[in-house]
Amino acid sequence: MPTTPYLPPPPTSLGSALSPTDYQWMLIVQGLIPLYEVDTSKGSYTEALPPAGVGSSGQTGQCKEIIYLKTSADANTDTITGAITGPVVLATQWQVARFKSDGTNWYAVGAAAGSAVEIEIGGVPNSLQTILNFIAGSGVTITNPSGGEVEISATGGGGGGFPTGANVALLPLYAHVSAGLDGYTIVLHIPASYVMAFRASGCKVGIVTTATLGLVVNAASVGATLPDSTVWSTAPTAFTWPAGSFLSALTLYLSNTCAIAMDASHDYYIAVYFDPTSSGGNAYATEDTITPVTAAAGLYSANLAGYLSGDHSNDADATAFQSLAGNSIFCVQQVLTA
Repeated sequence: MPTTPYLPPPPTSLGSALSPTDYQWMLIVQGLIPLYEVDTSKGSYTEALPPAGVGSSGQTGQCKEIIYLKTSADANTDTITGAITGPVVLATQWQVARFKSDGTNWYAVGAAAGSAVEIEIGGVPNSLQTILNFIAGSGVTITNPSGGEVEISATGGGGGGFPTGANVALLPLYAHVSAGLDGYTIVLHIPASYVMAFRASGCKVGIVTTATLGLVVNAASVGATLPDSTVWSTAPTAFTWPAGSFLSALTLYLSNTCAIAMDASHDYYIAVYFDPTSSGGNAYATEDTITPVTAAAGLYSANLAGYLSGDHSNDADATAFQSLAGNSIFCVQQVLTA
């Protein structure tokens, strides 16, 4: 029998002064809180609770409490039906279900009445641990409002666990040479495998002026695709530079925040369109002239940096960025977490 009941011994009538009524009452008391051990080693099964009221034996189930305990270590289940609160499934060893009768209905009661929480460490079940203790870390608040609920809230941060101002990707050192790309879109492709740091709050993009001033940025954006795809996962997100940028020579100017959520699972395309009215370009680094020892040039292959004629800051997809002119010309000099 897969479910074995355990009860106190019945009252004895031999030499007893109990009346028949008292004896029947004692039998009821005997069965008030039985323990049912569940063995599902031979397979899963379903069983129903006994009558909540007066059964065929004439004994009432009012105030009766039954505890079911799954003792077998297997993947089979015991489904217990008949409670007004719904069926309860015992699925793991030492899992407990507890029911209480009001004489009319059965109720699943107590913290262990439903499916128990199975605690795992690194995906391995820990059968010895019976307490799950939530500890609030930095910026995290844990409260227990009511009804067994656990509320976890966090403040601050921008996602990713990285600080602001970290390099999203390692880029080659720049040389103070004018790109002279007025009317062109400069492009930097950062593959997912090159992403070193990221935040859900976005990034900032830096470009460097040369001795020739008059650079005007018409439009700029950052878009995201899955690796080796030209379909936008996140459409180009526009960003700008602060007022007064590009007024000094040989100076790195960081943009305002581009509010694109970043991670290490997507490729990112940075596109900056230099207005045709610009009288000068920005500084750039050429991969061929930078050694891998001093910068990241050796990591980059062709078509990860370059330029395209016209405005490509809001292209419908990333197709055009797969065939860049000026391969290895890195006009974007810095990309930082924001």
